[in-house]
Amino acid sequence: MLHLLPRRNTTNIEVVQEMLSNICTRPRNVPTIYTAFSSTYQNNNNKTLPFNIQNTKSTQVHKMKNTKILKYGFVAYCIMLVCQLMLRFALSFNNYIWQFENWGFADWLINFEGGFVRRGILGQVILCMYRWFNIDIGQTLHIVSLLTTLALIALVIALFIRKKLSVLILPTVIMLGTFAINEIIHFRRDQLMLLIIFLIFYFYKKCITGSNKILHYLLFSITGIFVILVHEASFFCFVPFIFIHQCEKLQIKNALNSVLFLLPVIAAMGVCCIFKGDAATADAIWEPYQPYFIETYGNSLPIGKAVNALTWETIPTMSDHLWKSYRFPCFIGWIIAFVTTFYLCANVNRVKLFSYEKKEANSVSLTSILLVQFISLLPMFTVLSCDLGRITIYWTFTSFFIYALFGDTMEIPLLTALSKRINNCFNTTWLSSKRLYVFMIIAVACPLIFYTANQAYNTTTIGNSWRFIQMISDIITSHR
Repeated sequence: MLHLLPRRNTTNIEVVQEMLSNICTRPRNVPTIYTAFSSTYQNNNNKTLPFNIQNTKSTQVHKMKNTKILKYGFVAYCIMLVCQLMLRFALSFNNYIWQFENWGFADWLINFEGGFVRRGILGQVILCMYRWFNIDIGQTLHIVSLLTTLALIALVIALFIRKKLSVLILPTVIMLGTFAINEIIHFRRDQLMLLIIFLIFYFYKKCITGSNKILHYLLFSITGIFVILVHEASFFCFVPFIFIHQCEKLQIKNALNSVLFLLPVIAAMGVCCIFKGDAATADAIWEPYQPYFIETYGNSLPIGKAVNALTWETIPTMSDHLWKSYRFPCFIGWIIAFVTTFYLCANVNRVKLFSYEKKEANSVSLTSILLVQFISLLPMFTVLSCDLGRITIYWTFTSFFIYALFGDTMEIPLLTALSKRINNCFNTTWLSSKRLYVFMIIAVACPLIFYTANQAYNTTTIGNSWRFIQMISDIITSHR
């Protein structure tokens, strides 16, 4: 309508003439002659603002109200997640038999009593502490799990605030929300592994930018070897990225230098692949803990599933992982989960809730990092694991670790052009809608292991909220 209005001081007759000449081509949504003339005349006399400015003001007020509602909902859901997490830890206190027999604490107990074996370094430390100080293994692991979970949560929140990233994504199942939503993950070693991986990236950054490069390289190598001995899956979380970052350009000289730089951790990974374990190793690992089980629970316990996994044959296990994860229709759900995760993380600052979130994220850099980390973890996403919800956490957490340490200045030449095209699509199409982003935040689903409709729903914001209500109801009912 503004193009219909005079842009200079005119007489009333001139105004009417111009309005009549332009009204013939007026779109349907343009106000009537009287409204237009009235708005023009009043604006020329500095009495009122044009109608379009008034509409803009009302729109801004509406957006402010929506932001306030979203902020209140965000805070309420975060409080619920904290209560849910603490409640899960409280309910599991002194109830550790199922953790030892399954995948939780049993994962921590793998040791070197049957000879060197992958994932054995933490279990050896725990076994030594039990022999020397007679610690309660269950309570110790319970406290360590809680502390590492809280430490990782604090670290991620601090990184988001430091980089001025929107925290709206954090309560979702693909980020910090997973520790409250998924019932098993907070008793495994994943939190400790991710904390160590952050240290690896930090030491690596100091290697290439700091003053004492030799010291930081030693720290990088030691922590890299240690985390691979904790769990060999960590190899795919940091080694491919550092290799690509070291290469910069696809030149043989740069590639050789990168391999030499990573040689200690590559060697550690090779040793883990050779000494993967067998049935005799599993028996030797479990036997030293039987006195503790008899003393605590009155009888010995069968070998935990996490320890028994060392006996699995490689090729059948790979085939089983592929079948469990990507049989129809599960693979459709996982594809949707991966695409949704990528979209939410790449557009992390699409919707901002708080005043500090003013800085725009380097979307091209973040997109490139997400692509690199996803490609790096493809072996874990396909044949080396069926816990795809856990691997998704590795993907998102390590991507934001890298972005926090390198993101503002780092470019990956091979992926820069593709990342720019992807971001252009995000910013110029219907994918740029803030309402869509909020909807995806609420609806994003990522089960821990198998993708079924029920498990996917339980990991969404609505589904998890309903589960929490049911949990509280069951607790109240049981105590009546």
